[in-house]
Amino acid sequence: MFKLFRYFALTSLVAFVIVMGGVWQLSHQLVVLAMFALLYVILILLVRQADTIIHRQNTEHTRTEEVLRASRHQLEAIYQHEQERRQLSDILREVSRIVSSSLDQQQVVDLILAQLDQVITYHRATVALLKGNILTLVAGRDKMGGEIKPYSFIAKQIPAECRSVENQTADLSP
Repeated sequence: MFKLFRYFALTSLVAFVIVMGGVWQLSHQLVVLAMFALLYVILILLVRQADTIIHRQNTEHTRTEEVLRASRHQLEAIYQHEQERRQLSDILREVSRIVSSSLDQQQVVDLILAQLDQVITYHRATVALLKGNILTLVAGRDKMGGEIKPYSFIAKQIPAECRSVENQTADLSP
């Protein structure tokens, strides 16, 4: 746009000088020509300054857009993470409601396995209970169609978490 404006200003100046050449005397023409040349230089300087200002504004605008885009992406990621946490919390609350709604061990384990798919992705899941030092499989699910056979075995090395729970249970029993 500014190139077009410069071209128009220059052609206007030349046309004006040509038209004025027939009317004015030569000495007056040189003064007028000098004034128009000075005006043209001022006009060119103003156009360059406007170009610089517009370029600076475009650069700032581009940077602002990039910052806003990055902020939006970060907010979307935080929102997605919060939605996942909320969904997990809802599922765990549902599992806890299910567990507290029944005293039948097999029914509770089956309900937990049914809800497990909403918490994590798995191909095969089993639930085993530790009684004393015997670990017994009480339920299982295989999405690949495999068979899960019941088994029990003596747990020679019990993790510290299980031992502390086992000791707490032993302390509570009469």
